[in-house]
Amino acid sequence: MYKIIITPNIRKINSNCKRYIVVVQIDELYNSNYGHYNGRHTQWIISEHYLLLIGYDEHYIFYNVLRSKKTYYRKSVVETTYVVLFIQSIVIFYTRFTKSTASLGRLVGDLVTGMADVTNRCNERNNPSSIYYNKTLQQVANMTIGDKDSSCNYTDFCCDFDAYKMSRYIEEATKVGASQEYNIHLFSDTLKWYYQTEKLHRKRFNWIFDELGCSFDTLRQSIFDKMNGFEEWLPGVGLLALKGNNPSVEVHVSCCYAFSQYISKMIQDL
Repeated sequence: MYKIIITPNIRKINSNCKRYIVVVQIDELYNSNYGHYNGRHTQWIISEHYLLLIGYDEHYIFYNVLRSKKTYYRKSVVETTYVVLFIQSIVIFYTRFTKSTASLGRLVGDLVTGMADVTNRCNERNNPSSIYYNKTLQQVANMTIGDKDSSCNYTDFCCDFDAYKMSRYIEEATKVGASQEYNIHLFSDTLKWYYQTEKLHRKRFNWIFDELGCSFDTLRQSIFDKMNGFEEWLPGVGLLALKGNNPSVEVHVSCCYAFSQYISKMIQDL
């Protein structure tokens, strides 16, 4: 899906422009409400064509629809104009999940880097001095996923699941009209709620069922489906290429299975 954020901070846009698409002003929106963030509407002060921010160096680099080409503007000019127009812009960023992405996105990244580790460790299977000597691919994957020396380890999983649950709680608590919308102690209150009052960290591995919308019986297939999307396999720029060292299909399947087994074991041991 695409999420729209109304932002007043050009420095945030500047530092993250590789991740964000920024549209400055929109046609035919004079004196009208447009867009929302957490239920709040914003009003544009003037009708203008848009500029699409696509990068920066010593200039801000925009795609200018009136010129149909990439255009460079001095930073001082852009920032002055931005202030004159009451610091109004739209940030649109893409996310493939409909829920909070704080945990699931990182879990996917952890598993992908774990695939790279499995590929590297498989190269040691012919070395008599290696612990992976004569191991099958699935055995190597089982030894890697969750291993403290792997990129896909227990500590990372705990952090990801905890971040997911707490971010969901904060999202709900800060919605317009929510009782804690303006609670300045919300973060510390959330930590106390999660670790002390409800002791939810003891159930952290169960959050995967909420994230994937699956059950014990469908966990393995759900993990495989999540890791087998078009964007993950996109040559050269997909997650499996960038962080997974282009794992083979066999490594991919073995790691998904190992991960589902690891999660199941952690839940049963709770």
